[in-house]
Amino acid sequence: GEQESVLEALLLAQILLNPVYTMKDILTFAKQCKIPATEVEGSEKLSSFLKNELMKALPDTWERCVNPDGKVHYYDEPRKISMWKHPRADGIRIRHEKIIAKRKKMLLEARIKERQNEAMKKAVEKTGQHVKNARLVDLNREKTEQSKMHFSHLDPEEEAIVYYRSRFGRSGGEFLVDSVSYILDMMQEEA
Repeated sequence: GEQESVLEALLLAQILLNPVYTMKDILTFAKQCKIPATEVEGSEKLSSFLKNELMKALPDTWERCVNPDGKVHYYDEPRKISMWKHPRADGIRIRHEKIIAKRKKMLLEARIKERQNEAMKKAVEKTGQHVKNARLVDLNREKTEQSKMHFSHLDPEEEAIVYYRSRFGRSGGEFLVDSVSYILDMMQEEA
């Protein structure tokens, strides 16, 4: 009887002084810090950080206590405060929120930069296309000016015939030339 109660007391003292933290303990601490369990389970780094925080000594006047049913609570003797939540849980929550906010900001900045790069690339492509189109317009203007100079000494009927022959070749052009000649003859007869 006495030896068993001494052993139980020693075992309880050992648990209080050197607790072994399981994943359940870490998840309970994470919940107190308002960190989602899925985030802790998905990150070895976060899980390890929380376990290390649990293993650190408590603030000066705080003690870790275990109920007879095994539930952990914390007690501050000078202020006579007892609570279920770890004394550093709020500080860890604030640190975690800052890290998450910083990570979100970095991701947002990366997305903005990526979109800016895409927009710049499209703008450069469009500018290149505009330059290409402007060159084609200039080239067509030059050709039009050359064509005007070439046909300017001809009357309109001859100019049309020369145009159709140059545009459609001898065989196709002849049909169009004949058609134009026929239409012009019809118009002159009506006048």
